[in-house]
Amino acid sequence: MKLIELIKEINNLEIVGEKDIIIEGITAFSKNVKKNYLFAAIPGFKTDGFLYLEEAMKRGANAFLLPKERRKDLIPKNAFTYLYTDEIRKVYSLICKNYYRQVDDNLVLIGITGTQGKTTVTYLIKHILNSFNISTGLIGTINHFDGENWIKSLNTTPESEFIYFLLNKLYTKNIKYCVMEVSSHALALDRVYGLNFWIAGLTNLGHDHLDFHKNIEDYKKSKKKLFEYIKNNGWAIINMDDSFGKELIENFKNLNKKNVNILTYGVNSDAYIKGEVLKIDLNKMEFIVKINKKEIKGKTKIFGKFNLYNILLSFGIAKILGFDEESILKNIENFEGVRGRLEKVNNNLGINAFVDFAHTPESLREVLKTLRPFGKKLILIFGCGGERDKEKRPLMGKIACEFADIIIITQDNSRGENFENILSDILMGINNKEVIVEEDRRKAIEKGVSLAKPGDTILVAGKGHEDYQIIGNQVLHFNDREELKKALEKCCS
Repeated sequence: MKLIELIKEINNLEIVGEKDIIIEGITAFSKNVKKNYLFAAIPGFKTDGFLYLEEAMKRGANAFLLPKERRKDLIPKNAFTYLYTDEIRKVYSLICKNYYRQVDDNLVLIGITGTQGKTTVTYLIKHILNSFNISTGLIGTINHFDGENWIKSLNTTPESEFIYFLLNKLYTKNIKYCVMEVSSHALALDRVYGLNFWIAGLTNLGHDHLDFHKNIEDYKKSKKKLFEYIKNNGWAIINMDDSFGKELIENFKNLNKKNVNILTYGVNSDAYIKGEVLKIDLNKMEFIVKINKKEIKGKTKIFGKFNLYNILLSFGIAKILGFDEESILKNIENFEGVRGRLEKVNNNLGINAFVDFAHTPESLREVLKTLRPFGKKLILIFGCGGERDKEKRPLMGKIACEFADIIIITQDNSRGENFENILSDILMGINNKEVIVEEDRRKAIEKGVSLAKPGDTILVAGKGHEDYQIIGNQVLHFNDREELKKALEKCCS
């Protein structure tokens, strides 16, 4: 593609050099540069793409996208073309869109945002569509699916170039549907800028990522962006029980001037789609969906009130896409759940053992509240991530006290932060309740199992699907499910 085509209709660009050159690839990662590539020198949190300009030149790049303020730091070389902008992330996202020839406009793109539930909802939507024999791509926290292969994720929502690369792969395989987790980071950093979503869904908004966002209002501002990217005549589906959901509904006309349809769901509200739990145990849940004065019963292998919200959102999206209501619920019956999301670890000890990704106050509360009625004692093993939102640590300590009988505090991904500092923050919320502290997560899990008796429930929270632990600069293999299973088997022998 010629550079002039690549930057067609993109404003806010100052160009130095030849426009009529061939671009054979685009990337913001210098090690991926090949001959005749455009390299985007995007400033990051740990480093700056500008520092890798020489490497990109040596690898064969012939054009460079740069922040406008870098103009003064660079003496242009005649062999190259330089594009300067003061909105580098937005411009790069639009360049990616043009490079892949607006492929998103030819897909049914479904975006899910919110603090909790995004992963379960995206997997459930994919499951429902697959049950109707519709192949569906997925972009999310655990893995991405490109229509043929599952690819391990590095970010919940990847960089723009990888999003468009995946969408293009789906399109070339004649796959028309893709469901995507859209994180607040991706929205704030304009990774999805320029994408056109047919449906945007909100799960909820809780306390998370305030290490990245300045405050809760900044967090909300990022989430709202997704609803600005809905196509004309597209749909917003919003949790009416959530205070932020209500806020979105209230000021939706100010957020988005396009013609957008709004569908609401909830449990406690007068939502269009309303749900109610009928019966629940540790293996299944029976529920009812009320819509248009019609009541439809459903069953599912996933359980908990929070999962009913996930089901209602997924049901609503499938309904928007035109599928029969009873058939949607029938297909939901076969959904096995998501790895690391209230995942049961079977054993011969009569212990109810689970791992879950709960790493926010709201998610920990919901999981503990779900498990509380089903065990004699509830044993909780958890920690908090280092170099992340510190405000939530005492809140999680307080919630642990409210629901758990035995609390074991351990390391999560401490990263470069001292475990004692993290522990001190959690203990601020403990309210004089006796807790066990075991820094070694493996030993903490073993301790929890040793204290459990038949009929008790163990929850290992915080890491869920993750198969690593970050301590200092080391990334170590660690999987909560594996360790819990080993500890339970050791107890059996």
